[in-house]
Amino acid sequence: MACEHLLCLIRPGPLGIIFYVLVIIVLMAKPIFTTKSSTIHRVDYNEKDKVLEIEFRTGNVYRYYNVPPRMWKIFQLYIECEGSAGSFFNEYIKNQFTSEKAGDKENR
Repeated sequence: MACEHLLCLIRPGPLGIIFYVLVIIVLMAKPIFTTKSSTIHRVDYNEKDKVLEIEFRTGNVYRYYNVPPRMWKIFQLYIECEGSAGSFFNEYIKNQFTSEKAGDKENR
């Protein structure tokens, strides 16, 4: 199934690149809530500190350190284009970065 999300429909060329950059800037300013993932509820990223925070459907929250901004951007696009957030997490984030349990949603 082809992606029908606006970001996935951007055409090559100068205007497409400018639009892409502007959309990424806007997306980076807020957490993403996943609605289709059975594993991940919310992802958020602090670009200054390079910290990715993931809240799982179980309520557990983990922080992943030294995550490059490019990895975050790819993760965002993957989620926005309806890819499996859990699969991306398992393949590219889990066990790849230093992490710690930050708590659960009741104790935050």
